[in-house]
Amino acid sequence: MINRRDTSPIEAIRRTKPDRVAISVIVYGEVQTGIVYSPRRLDDSERWERIVRGFDILDVTQEIADTWALLRGRLRRTGITVGDNDLLIAASALQHEMIVVTRNLRHFSHVPGLSLLVPEF
Repeated sequence: MINRRDTSPIEAIRRTKPDRVAISVIVYGEVQTGIVYSPRRLDDSERWERIVRGFDILDVTQEIADTWALLRGRLRRTGITVGDNDLLIAASALQHEMIVVTRNLRHFSHVPGLSLLVPEF
């Protein structure tokens, strides 16, 4: 479900004025899943489509899958478990040399070399 009052990730992106804005197909699917279960499905779906209009949607490629596997192995060897979706998002960002906009520092902060932008509340 999309919180109508929570626009800070979008505002954080706008403030940085990036050359390119993209979203992982994994994130797209996670949001779509939330919309399916939303009591305001139609409103949330329309809002989401307005938000992602103009964003590139990044598919999971073989190179991203290889990066994911390396990250997963390295982290697990040190006893750190990060969800597969979050690691795929991180691998996509690393492969495309992009910044991840997230508040989920619990998972993403463990990924070596990953640039993060944490939106204000």
